[in-house]
Order: sequence, then structure tokens, then C-alpha cells
Amino acid sequence: MNRDKYFKLFNALKKFIPEERIYTDELRRLAYGTDASFYRLTPQIVVKVKNKKEAKFVIEQCAYFETPITFRSAGTSLSGQALSDSVLMLVDRGWREFEISEDASSITMSPGLIGGHANFHLNKFQKRLGPDPASINSAMIAGIVSNNASGMTSGIEVNSYNTLVGLEIILADGSILDTTNKKSREDFAASHPELIEGISRIANKIKGNEQLRQRIVNKFSIKNTTGYSVNAFVNFNDPIDIIAHLMVGSEGTLAFLSKIKMRVIDNPPQKASTMIFFPSVEDACSAIPQLKRLPVNAAEIMDRQALRSVEDKDGMPELIKELPASSTALLIETSAFNSNDLRSNIEAIENSLKDEKILAKMEFTSKPNEYNKLWNVRKGLFPSVCNSRPVGTSVIIEDVNFKTQDLAAAALDLQGLFKDYGFENTIIFGHALSGNLHFVLTVDFSDPNQLNNYENFMEELTSLVVKKYDGSLKAEHGTGRNMAPFVKLEWGEEIYSIMKEIKELFDSKKL
Repeated sequence: MNRDKYFKLFNALKKFIPEERIYTDELRRLAYGTDASFYRLTPQIVVKVKNKKEAKFVIEQCAYFETPITFRSAGTSLSGQALSDSVLMLVDRGWREFEISEDASSITMSPGLIGGHANFHLNKFQKRLGPDPASINSAMIAGIVSNNASGMTSGIEVNSYNTLVGLEIILADGSILDTTNKKSREDFAASHPELIEGISRIANKIKGNEQLRQRIVNKFSIKNTTGYSVNAFVNFNDPIDIIAHLMVGSEGTLAFLSKIKMRVIDNPPQKASTMIFFPSVEDACSAIPQLKRLPVNAAEIMDRQALRSVEDKDGMPELIKELPASSTALLIETSAFNSNDLRSNIEAIENSLKDEKILAKMEFTSKPNEYNKLWNVRKGLFPSVCNSRPVGTSVIIEDVNFKTQDLAAAALDLQGLFKDYGFENTIIFGHALSGNLHFVLTVDFSDPNQLNNYENFMEELTSLVVKKYDGSLKAEHGTGRNMAPFVKLEWGEEIYSIMKEIKELFDSKKL
């Protein structure tokens, strides 16, 4: 660690950033050495920025001193993306301006705006953001977009990538590009010809190779945040539009997002939910293709281990405690703009599932206090496991994705893998309507045997997801530190090399 370089950087930063917002003391560096994941990296300098000028200055100084920089918004990352052992740049919570378009079709936001706050202001227009991660009431919009968040009701159709209108970004050399502004686009194309040419070259390579193009299309037909959003080269022709969409899911490795404009979606005021209990995870997953054809916004799967961790929570049905060991629940939601349509939706769902293997009568509730309790319990699954883990263990959450027709078999394979490696208490939950499964397990990494066991488990897990099902190793939590070594395994050498080429194009020395 070159401490002299950091000392010089600190002196340079305080010429423009107030010293009270530059943290170099051990206590605060340690405090910012972790996020919502179990990883820890202690930064050398933590600097908080309140506006675009400050962010630009910090980025320029880090480039000048050739010092790595990581961006952090709310720190809700579950996969360790908001950590650094170098410079950590924080988005101040006051940097949260927003503007809703006149026709309420889009919203333009500063990076520090919390997703739930955006939805609060959009609700008066019966609109909301497309992505709806469980952390929506804590996560800031810059982090939501940088990780290509989706969530319980968004699938891929209205995730961050597919609802992005445009971005203002600050690149590693301090240059600013506003992809929503014609003049900014033209000026950037003129000032960065090598970057534009490089992006065009990659786009032509992909579009000129039908096998490569189709591979990318297929991989993004389900949730996928493994590596960069190379589907941008397939979906767009203009290099500026490609650059904008490469930023979605980039985890901040290419540029800082100083302004985000997103298309918003309808938020019907009438909602109803029910928890359906099936004899097994296979039975629950087998119902998903049918549910996808119905007016269902979300279908959240919770296996017996997951249900057991929350069965005593307020709002959970009493019968859960009596369910057999193999049982699995689907928490589903439907919505409409009026009560008649909501009733029609409920009837359609009930009639369609009447011949399914269900352990108890399906009972919908449209009372906000009742269905909100159900959804709050679902959103609290991960914290519940964290709170109950054995002392000394670390909690690991991963999110893989399968084609929905493979979901039942894949879920059984996952349960078998947990059993093989002694992770029987691992819970499975997630967004089954999208084929997205989360699992949470606990490991004591201070025990060499458990560490070795976990390493072998990861090798088998990644092989199962990629080689057997051609699924996604990461669906919506960003690539993260745990799956980063397996990006090449999922994508293959050719597309992995393209991802490396993309990173090199955006390197500050090349801009």
C-alpha cells in the first residue's frame, strides 16, 4: 500500500472537498469497510460528495494519482460491490433531487434518491419505478441501476435496464456525458473518438456473428447480471445508447452515475395477495408456467426452511407450523385499477389453480394491513436468517436464475446439493415467476474444513447452473465478489474477452 500516494491524494482532495467530509481516521474507515454483505475491505480514504462538481473533482484526482476508486450509495449491496481497500466515494444522502415529467411517464433523479421515496412521489400519479428490490426503501437509485436491480414484480421486462431512458455519467477522466442531451452526445462523440470507435467495433463484431448475437439474446431472455450488459450491443445501434446501457449492471466499474432518467410503470391501486401451500418445491415450481399466463404480478417462492424461519412472525398463517417438511409456499399478488377487475383476476387465478396440488384453501386478501404483513415478512427473510445464524458464521446469499420450464428440476437439484455439502438448513426463496431463486447459507470461514467444503460447493453449484441448465449465476444482485471468478465459465472465452475489452476502452489512460 503506497501510503505516500494516499497522503498526497488527501491533500489534493481537501483543496475542494471540505475536510470534515474526507475520512482517514481508523474508526470511520473501519465502519465503511463493510456493506450489507459479509465481506470486509478497509478503505484508505472515504470521501463524501454532495454534487456533480465534487464527484467530478474526486474522480479526476484519483485518475491523476492512478488510485482505484469505488462508488457507494446506500451500502445495501448483498454481494460486496460497495467496498474498497483504496478510495471509497460516498453519495451524500442530501443529493436526492428529482423531476417527474409533465405526463408522468418518466422521472429524472439524482444518485442519492432512495427508490422508495421516488415511488412515494410517483404514487399520486398511480405510477412507480419498474425495479422493486426488497431493499427499495433503503437503496439509492444509483445503486439500483448500477446493479441492474429488478425484484419481485419486475422480471426482465421492467428492470433497470429496460426502463432506462438515459444517464448523465462522469467517466474516469472526469469527462461528463449526458445521454439525454443532443449537444452533450455530439460533443462527447467528437472528444472521445477512440471510445466511440471501440464501442462500434465491438457492436459490429457481435452483430456480424449470428451465433454470438443469438447467444447474448438467449442469455438475457432470463434475468442475468453476470458481467457487463453486453446485450446493449444487440439492442442498440448508436454507440452513445450502448454506453448508457453498459452502465446498467456495471457496478460502477465504468463511470459514476450523476443523473438517472427512467421510464415509470403503472401502479394499480387495488391489490390482493394470497399464500398458496404446495406439498413440495417441485409442485410449487411446476405451477409457475401456468401463473405466468395469468394476471399475476409476483409469485414469491419460499421453501419449508424459509417458512420455518418466519413462521412466528406477525401476519403469517397459523397453519404454517403444521406443514410437512417438504412443503413450499408461493406468495402471489394480483392488481387492478378497480375492484371489479381485481375480483376477476382473483377468480381467474383460483379457477386456473383448482386442480393443482394445494395443501390448504386459497384465501386472497385485499386488505392493505393484511397483505402488507405478508410481503413485509417475505422481504424480511434474509434479515431473519442473519439474526438466527450460529455465532461466528457468515451469511452468504446468492441468486441464480433458470428458465421457468427448468425451475422445478433445478430447485430439486439445489436442495440435493445443499444436502450433499451439509447445508441442509439453507433456505430457498425468490422470484419464481422469473425463474429466480435466492438461497441463504451460513459458513464458519475460520474453520479450514468448512472453507474447503464451501469452495467445493461453489465449484459444483456453478457447474450445475451453467453446464446443466445454462442458467444465470447472478440474476439481480450484481456479479459481486463471490461469482466474479466464474464469469468466464458462464459466458465462455469469446464474450468474456469482449467484456475485458469493454473495461479497457473505459480505462482512464485510454480516454
